[in-house]
Amino acid sequence: MISLERQFQSIVLSIAFGMFFMFVYSLFDRLFKSVKFYFRLPFELILFLCLTYLFFILNVYVNEGILHIYIPLFIFVGFFLYLKFYSKYIMKWFEKVLKIKKKKVVDKIKLEFKKIYDIIKLK
Repeated sequence: MISLERQFQSIVLSIAFGMFFMFVYSLFDRLFKSVKFYFRLPFELILFLCLTYLFFILNVYVNEGILHIYIPLFIFVGFFLYLKFYSKYIMKWFEKVLKIKKKKVVDKIKLEFKKIYDIIKLK
C-alpha cells in the first residue's frame, strides 16, 4: 500500500513531467519544423525514448516503479495544461530569443565578410 503522500507526489510529478514533455517536444517541433518527415522521425523516436526512460527513472525513485492507472492520466493532464495555458507564451519568448540570436550571428557573419572585403579591397 502506497501512502497518500507518495500518491500526491506521483500525481504532481506526472503533471509536471507532462508539461515538461510537451515543452521539450514543442521546442523540438519548432527547431525541426522545416525538416522532412523521414529525416525527422528517427530523432523524434530517440527523443520519445529518452523522455520515457527519464520518466520511468523518476517513477522508480518516487513511486518505487509502480505504475498506477492515474499516472498516465495525469501526464495527459500536464500535456493539456501546457498546451492550453503556457505554450503560446513560451513559444513567443522562444521566437524572440531565436530572433536575437539569429541577428547576432548574422551580424557577426556580415562583419567578418566586411573585414575580408576590406582586406581584398586594400590589396
